[in-house]
Amino acid sequence: MPMRSVPLFHESSASNVMKTRGFSLIELIIVVAIIGILASIALPRYQTTIFRTKAAEAHVMLAQTKRAQYTWFATWSCFASLRRTPEAGYPPGPQKNPWVSTSRDITDTCGATELAFRDADVLKAGSTYYFYECERRIEPADFTCNAVGDLDGDNTIAEFIYCSDHTDAGRCIPSSTGEISLFPFEMLNPQPGVY
Repeated sequence: MPMRSVPLFHESSASNVMKTRGFSLIELIIVVAIIGILASIALPRYQTTIFRTKAAEAHVMLAQTKRAQYTWFATWSCFASLRRTPEAGYPPGPQKNPWVSTSRDITDTCGATELAFRDADVLKAGSTYYFYECERRIEPADFTCNAVGDLDGDNTIAEFIYCSDHTDAGRCIPSSTGEISLFPFEMLNPQPGVY
């Protein structure tokens, strides 16, 4: 007598119906809710990371400007007054502006002439989110450099300041926006949390 094979699993018609139906509405709603919750957590963190990355530009440029100011002082016995760069596109917004720093005749190194960042060997390739400017005082010699920008486009201007205080007064000369840093020789954002 021949052996007949018996199937180990018996498929019912109910399981065939489930295979063809797909996902239920409840399952889809749960998946969409989970994706919405994850997005609501991730998006603000992503935006904060983007703003901090853009703000790093100001820190790097102000550090380069600080070194250039002390090099200028070692050469000419005064700090340089550097005019606003980039020159066009004010007020600052979330878009980048081309870095244009045209040189001027630098025969008047410690006079009233505002110099370009390029004259002080502060170079940047490409575009920038911030506007940079340096004010100086001749006697006693001090300087304040600032970066001004509005990275999120809400018309709230953020400013980073680096300044010197060689008189030990505990405060710096005003920046181009009038802000006064009480923390000389340290990078300062007078409005923390504002981008």
